[in-house]
Amino acid sequence: MARALMLSMAVAALLMVAHSVTADDGGGGEGLRVVGRYVNYFDPQGEIPDVELPELPPPPGAGIEAAPRQVSAGYPDDPYDVCSQRVVRQTGGDSVLRVLMLTRHGTDNLEAYLRYKLAYQVSADDGRSFGPVKPLIQQGDQYDLMHPLEPVRVGKNCAMISSGMLMIEASNGEIMLPIMIPPLDENGEYYNPAGAFTFSDAAVLIGQWVDDATDVIWELGEVVRIDHELSTRGLDEPSIIETTRPGEFLMISRGSNDKRPELPGRKWICTSRDWCRTWTQPQAWTYSDGTPLYSPSAHSVLVRSLANERLYWLGNTCDENPGGNHPRYPLVIGEIDEETLGLIRDTVTVIDTRNPEIDSEIVQLSNFEVRQDEDGRLYVILYRIDYGRRTEDGEYIPDRRSVYVIDVPEE
Repeated sequence: MARALMLSMAVAALLMVAHSVTADDGGGGEGLRVVGRYVNYFDPQGEIPDVELPELPPPPGAGIEAAPRQVSAGYPDDPYDVCSQRVVRQTGGDSVLRVLMLTRHGTDNLEAYLRYKLAYQVSADDGRSFGPVKPLIQQGDQYDLMHPLEPVRVGKNCAMISSGMLMIEASNGEIMLPIMIPPLDENGEYYNPAGAFTFSDAAVLIGQWVDDATDVIWELGEVVRIDHELSTRGLDEPSIIETTRPGEFLMISRGSNDKRPELPGRKWICTSRDWCRTWTQPQAWTYSDGTPLYSPSAHSVLVRSLANERLYWLGNTCDENPGGNHPRYPLVIGEIDEETLGLIRDTVTVIDTRNPEIDSEIVQLSNFEVRQDEDGRLYVILYRIDYGRRTEDGEYIPDRRSVYVIDVPEE
């Protein structure tokens, strides 16, 4: 009875928060405001009613021909399943590029981690139809299907995309796609020096449209590595964006202290001033005043506001040193100072955090998607994964997504 009453009270509070909009609801120091929380918890007992979600802006691939579920790109053991995609439209033209990540080994195990494939398609009619699926191969006579990128050998390792790693069009018209690469050692074997869950390097694939925009030529920028004594899993899930200085790019990558809890859990930052061709050595990301910033091993997203042209970061922060992937709450948004490239502490705004009445201590407010409407309002979309509360069948993901609506300040 007491537990049922507690849940009923929590549900009532949840519904009140989800459907109310108040001037100080989640407000930040610089005008960021969470104006709507529509939360669908993972609920093994089926005791919490679903919350209706607001109308969402369309995703980047809206209005284009749907990607096939399986494709053949010429790789051994075709066909492969399409497990992820990234889409970008050509500014001032009718061409659309779609990059596909392919798998035959599931999506969350070491076999998959080393065996993903990248392929791409081009549409010349604004996405109504697409040309053939092609393997993504770096330009140069030394590269081919089995050696598609300088650090990649098919059958040994791969290049991959993951949550938050968005493909963007740069101000010079080039296409930038951040990737992760599980590296190989001098003997051609997987390099994982700390023995952590995984280890990866970060890089950016640079695409250039051919003259008639019917195909893309691919180049690979510098591969960035961090010492495993600083981040035991290397640089994961890099997110990139062009700063206000044309050709200068910011990369923020997920780090980890997996297997080494005495190391600080950080995000790692590096910059490029030559359109993602070369990068500075990764440094621990900080607040704009130089003080350290703790963050768990989880992805994050960079977005530039259409409303005020400011640069925002969304991700998980911690008051104390995290342990590997946890805790993945609170989920926050904050503005980046484009001079120091640090996170402006006074702007950091909590989007949501753990609800102790419902969530376990290992709930994850991560692996989220960010959309933006034409007015610059941000929509954060996630499934509230909770490994600590499972069904009898072992499920831990809610049937319905949660959505958070954020107003940004005017210019």
